[in-house]
Amino acid sequence: MLDLRSVIVQTPATTVNSPTQALGLIVAGLGVGLVSATIIMYISEISPRKVRRASVSGFQFCILLASVVVYAAQSRQDPSQYRIPIVLQLAWVHWSILNPLVIS
Repeated sequence: MLDLRSVIVQTPATTVNSPTQALGLIVAGLGVGLVSATIIMYISEISPRKVRRASVSGFQFCILLASVVVYAAQSRQDPSQYRIPIVLQLAWVHWSILNPLVIS
């Protein structure tokens, strides 16, 4: 839920140095910090032994993909430079909220 709030705060920001952008980054940092601190341990605890390595590696691979998106977007010289990664966060939030509803 913190990611959703950070996306809502950051997306309408007009410049990279605006106060809303800074507030959104703080909120996003809290969400990323909480997830990064707990998700690896959670995956390791609930995954069967045969798929544990792949599950943890998959999480790390998603972090790599995020870094690639940010690197690709940094060459743009318009507001989409920071809006593309932010809006892609919103896609993850929608997937994580709707996925349990679809599965059940």
